[in-house]
Amino acid sequence: MSQVFTCYVSSKFNGSTPDCAVNIELVRGALGSTKSQVHNACCSNPDYAQLIVMSRVHDMIRSTDLSPAHNLSRHVDFQLYLKREDQQLSFSPHVRGLYNSMSHITPENRWRGVVIPSKGQYARAIAYSARLLNIPAVILVGPEMCPNEVHELQQMGSVVEHLSDEPSGPLSAAFNVQALYIDPLNDPYTLAGLGTVALEILRQVKDDQQLEGIFCSARAGGALEAIGLSVKQFAPHVKVIGVDVLPSVELSKLYGFPIDLPNAECNTHIPNALKTGQDNLPVISHDHLDRTLTTEISRVNPHVVDHVIMVKACEIQSAIRDTFQETRGIVDLNGALAVAGMMRFASTTGSLDVKERAKSLVAVISSADVVFDNIKEFV
Repeated sequence: MSQVFTCYVSSKFNGSTPDCAVNIELVRGALGSTKSQVHNACCSNPDYAQLIVMSRVHDMIRSTDLSPAHNLSRHVDFQLYLKREDQQLSFSPHVRGLYNSMSHITPENRWRGVVIPSKGQYARAIAYSARLLNIPAVILVGPEMCPNEVHELQQMGSVVEHLSDEPSGPLSAAFNVQALYIDPLNDPYTLAGLGTVALEILRQVKDDQQLEGIFCSARAGGALEAIGLSVKQFAPHVKVIGVDVLPSVELSKLYGFPIDLPNAECNTHIPNALKTGQDNLPVISHDHLDRTLTTEISRVNPHVVDHVIMVKACEIQSAIRDTFQETRGIVDLNGALAVAGMMRFASTTGSLDVKERAKSLVAVISSADVVFDNIKEFV
């Protein structure tokens, strides 16, 4: 029997709403003795290597291109590549994780539907996955989501509800509709599905021993950590490097791994054209949904990310122009951060090995959410 790391919140609470202090582990424990309400959720040590290899993402989710960045490579001693997850269904790798997780819900429970809290790219990935699997979905969103995005989710057949400020809000919502609850940032199947991005990269590069590092935005909703988890399972010699534009030494305490800060006089203003609702606050402290961003990852391996590079706004703008020259497409903040971090690393690090072969670097273009109203700011 397959392991399903989701929780069915039922009326076994005797009609009462869970206490605000309750967390998912306590709910699992409270329901552990009731029939068919928790599907092996007590498995506390999943085999992530097996979960990633056996992920069901390729049932319906496409593989994405690993595109050589020939123009960028001419300026450095590395062979540079772009992992085009912006070409994925739902325009982000998060559909890999949500589809994998939801596909493990047993057929007899799919009619109940799912309740999933969303932030950023997860909302569209949830709606896409639910439609592909014909599972009713209630997506809990924050107040920053614009009406057009809400309408898009509704057009894909999902119900959209605004999340309450109470920490128990997602659980209460699942309880009220007697649905399955999935916490994407702490769900092993979601993380394993996201981890297939790294597995694809390792398969697509000509020689994974020549792969020096993989770069991903630290704002990409768990994608960085999931990619790191996968890389450390299959190619621990490869560096996994996050990229952000928030120059605070306090971030090292939040992230839990080393951070390379730019010089003090750098401009860290993010152009408005690159901002989406989730970019107004640091990635670790968006709201109570994201405070446990690395909870499951930290439990499994707190060292999946080697360090985080902080880049300047001018580097982000250069990355947008450079990527346009390569792809004839405009990347958003997450994609620009990955490319900017890769270029910073490539320009300051030697590449040639003892056999004088250039090593490889990969930037993950992890979303496609450009706001065009202020595009003149960086063109």
